[in-house]
Amino acid sequence: MICPICLSVVDGSETYTLIGCRHTLHSNCLRQWIEMNKSTCPYCRREMLKKDKSVIADVSDTTSDMDSDTTSDSDSDRSL
Repeated sequence: MICPICLSVVDGSETYTLIGCRHTLHSNCLRQWIEMNKSTCPYCRREMLKKDKSVIADVSDTTSDMDSDTTSDSDSDRSL
């Protein structure tokens, strides 16, 4: 399956399946889609549920927290 936002293969890692239409996209792509005030599925244009929007926002916040932790760890490793 191809992500309709970034046009890359959706391989199962860091993906989200919309509740209403069951289309699967990259979590980060979907977060950016929602941040651009898009409220429909990029595949079928079905209106996204509020739950989809809130869940993907929570997932992306957790992911970005983990990314910043990883960056700081790798920076400290370089100084050793």
